[in-house]
Amino acid sequence: MNARQRDENPAGIHLPLDPLPGHTSRGRLERVLRRGEFAVTTELNPPDSA
Repeated sequence: MNARQRDENPAGIHLPLDPLPGHTSRGRLERVLRRGEFAVTTELNPPDSA
């Protein structure tokens, strides 16, 4: 494995990631941000209040 952390569950991309020490989420976004990488998020549907 390379120096980057795995951002995919080897059992399937639809499955949650293994928890990491000190992380509050099992998602990819927290991992990307903690590594100092740039991340873009988007919402496909507007909120109900829009």
